[in-house]
Amino acid sequence: MTHHYAKLDDAKRDVVNVLSRIGIATLPEIRRALPDYSSQTVGRAVRELIAENVIAVHVEGNNRIQKRPLRLEVVG
Repeated sequence: MTHHYAKLDDAKRDVVNVLSRIGIATLPEIRRALPDYSSQTVGRAVRELIAENVIAVHVEGNNRIQKRPLRLEVVG
């Protein structure tokens, strides 16, 4: 089980690195940038990072989410 959590922590770090490098990206774009991780691992990493307020959904204009896929960015 330890290995699984280590991989998740690595995935979270890599997701933050990808978003820091490219700015704003959708989940499919993040998944393509991290081919070493399963789609599920990247998705879980993104969900946990959002819950931890490390990354957030990028909102433009009138503050309504108008279309999917959601665009994500690093908070700060």
